[in-house]
Amino acid sequence: MNDITNDLNKLYELNAISFSLEPNTFEDFQKIISPMIKEKEEIIKSFEKQIPLHIEELNNKLKGVA
Repeated sequence: MNDITNDLNKLYELNAISFSLEPNTFEDFQKIISPMIKEKEEIIKSFEKQIPLHIEELNNKLKGVA
């Protein structure tokens, strides 16, 4: 799961950088990267649904969300 999270973080960084591209290039890039981001996010969401409640609570505490 760490690999997927790391991949997603890199995709977010690339996505942020892409805003400096020319409009046509930006659109082409978004067509490529957006599905990749959605795919990784769905994998993470699916995984998180499988996490037992006590582990999810601990995870939220570590993130500072709880």
